[in-house]
Amino acid sequence: MHLHDTDAMRRFVSACFAVLRRNCTWAELACFVSSAEAAKKRFRRWAKKGVWERLLVHSQPVAQPDVLHIDSTTIKCHRTAAGARGDAAEAIGRSRGGLTSKVHNASRFATRNRGDSLGFIRRLLTSPGQCGDCTCAEAFTIGLQPLSVVGDKGYDTDKLRAHWQARGIGVCIPPKSNRLVQHLYNKALYCIRHMVEICQA
Repeated sequence: MHLHDTDAMRRFVSACFAVLRRNCTWAELACFVSSAEAAKKRFRRWAKKGVWERLLVHSQPVAQPDVLHIDSTTIKCHRTAAGARGDAAEAIGRSRGGLTSKVHNASRFATRNRGDSLGFIRRLLTSPGQCGDCTCAEAFTIGLQPLSVVGDKGYDTDKLRAHWQARGIGVCIPPKSNRLVQHLYNKALYCIRHMVEICQA
């Protein structure tokens, strides 16, 4: 990535954050960029080329995570979000609540007193809103080797447990009440799982 004008780049990124945070239209961002339409096209071009994903990856610390807390949240899409031209995957699904997308989040929380013990996002994935939490769980640990993975009952599947245990990753997931075999888990570690929910708030 070549930065010929750092000030223009900063204003473009600020405009992108404003659209994502405030759910406003690009036309309302004339105070940030000289051409809202050009900024919109650039944002979509970066998304297709995976620039945003690479920026997230390269901003990660070098050290491996200690404990990976995983969770997901459902976001209601705007009524005009669907129907874009082309066959691009939009991660938009139709459920009882209308058009929704699901954001899957994996955050690092150190087991010892470190500077990033309050949490650092390691992975962000999206899927249609009707998809279950466990569908994207294996992708959270690609390229990572955490000591343990902490999640809620939505991730309690035999396939996930076997996958992580085969890689030497501890599993801290409470078992579902209808399980014949009730797996043990670290309740003290699970008690701080609310911090990953705070990351998504």
